Parts: sequence; structure tokens; C-alpha cells
Amino acid sequence: MIIFKEINNENISEVLSLKVNNSQKDYIESMEKSLDDAKNNAYGIKWTPVGIYYNNLMIGFTMYGLNSENYLWIDRFLIDYRYQDKGYGRKTLNLLIKYLKDYYSVSKYICLSVSEKNEIAIKLYKELGFSFTGILDGNDPVMALVIN
Repeated sequence: MIIFKEINNENISEVLSLKVNNSQKDYIESMEKSLDDAKNNAYGIKWTPVGIYYNNLMIGFTMYGLNSENYLWIDRFLIDYRYQDKGYGRKTLNLLIKYLKDYYSVSKYICLSVSEKNEIAIKLYKELGFSFTGILDGNDPVMALVIN
């Protein structure tokens, strides 16, 4: 069973040990930067950083938040390299989307940005209903899912 647990002093070392494959390192910021951005409300968003757990084992990380336009953002979605290619990414995103729809009923969209080179992530996001918006987040295109 996949569950989310907020990051705290008890599990921060687990988060800092998460890694992606070498070929994916350009697609995501470090865990240190992610935690710092969450702490400092990067981009004016109050982020909720969470560990992704499967059977009490942290297998990944993400953070989410609501911006001033009431758009939900998923940021820094990561499944540790040891747990990739096992279906956890899809299961986790489906669970996260359901949670965000239920918890943030004010929002019409869930947004995320993705490296154009990250073909695997783009394919997954499209399969889950996300589409490109034509907007860039830095150099990365933004994808959105209509939820309301």
C-alpha cells in the first residue's frame, strides 16, 4: 500500500538518501534544494513536502501546493532509482491526484513542469490526462490536468 507522510525530523535522512538514475539527474533538483524550497515557500507557494512510502519503506518524494491563482502544483516528483520500473510512479500519481482533487476542491487544475527530455515522465503524465499548456516554467514546459 502506498501512503504519503509529511517530512519531519524523523524521516529527513530517508529523503536525503533518495536518488535517481544518473541519466535522470538533469531532470530534478537535489533533495536538499527541494527541502529548502519547500521551507522557504519557493515561487510564493506554501509547499507540503511528503515522502512516498510503500509498506513502510520510503520509495520516493514529492511536494505539492496551491498557488495564488488556485492552481495546484505537483513539484519534484521522484521515485528512487531502486524502485523505478515497478509501477510505483503511476500508482503514486493516481493516488496523489485523487487526494488533491478531494482536499483542494477550490482548484480547477493540477499543474507540473517537466523536462522536454524526460520522455518517460511525459508519457506517464499524458496517460494520466495531463496535457501541455504552452506555458514555460523556466525552460520546462508546464502540463496541466483539469480536475473540476
